[in-house]
Amino acid sequence: MARHARLILVAMAACGWAVGAHAQTVDEIVAKNLAARGGIEKLRAIRSMVMTESLSTPDGKTTTLKVFLLRPNRIREELAMGQGKSIKAFDGQSGWIQNPGPREAGVRPLTDGDLEELRDDAENGIGWVLADYAAKGSRIELAGTQTVDGRPCYKLKVTLRNGHRQYQYIDTQTYLEVRQDILGTMDGKPSAIEQTLGDYRSEAGALFAHSIVSVMRGQPGRSTVTIQRIEINPPIDEKLFSMPRR
Repeated sequence: MARHARLILVAMAACGWAVGAHAQTVDEIVAKNLAARGGIEKLRAIRSMVMTESLSTPDGKTTTLKVFLLRPNRIREELAMGQGKSIKAFDGQSGWIQNPGPREAGVRPLTDGDLEELRDDAENGIGWVLADYAAKGSRIELAGTQTVDGRPCYKLKVTLRNGHRQYQYIDTQTYLEVRQDILGTMDGKPSAIEQTLGDYRSEAGALFAHSIVSVMRGQPGRSTVTIQRIEINPPIDEKLFSMPRR
């Protein structure tokens, strides 16, 4: 019996990450994730943020994306397109989009899935989806474990306030997010995007991924976002998020 017990212990140690993963609760995993990122108070102290990003598209082109975030739920995205830029924004209640060019020029409201996804980005853009998740009306379940790029991870199923679902993969060693699967809609159709997160750096004492590689299921190629600069708590006028008059 003693020999069998030792063999069992050896076997458990060999796959100890899996045994340990199931022993942890969702709130314990989330708490360790937030601690690894610098602590919930550091994240809550960020009231506004501006990110300047380089976006490489599947066809090999590179452009610039600038994202403005203001708590509690405002966002503006400016994507450079030739001589102009495409702008999407959410002001806390409604969203809108403005495209350059003769065919799509002008401002129009966002509706349905496109609006809800931008609202999701506005609510979770600064602290990310796990921070204060219950206060935002989200639910999280432990969906087991999964290996991502050779690293054992906790797989968390996140259901947002509006029913949208995400899967967050938390490294069992660092407790940082290494991948997220985002299920939603794009142009009115169901979509699933897999994003690999990396190159974490400290910004005002909080860790943020500076590399995000995105793959849309069912489509070839990938897009890569490289965050070149993050400004923490810069002054941002709320009018920046309001829909321009037509």
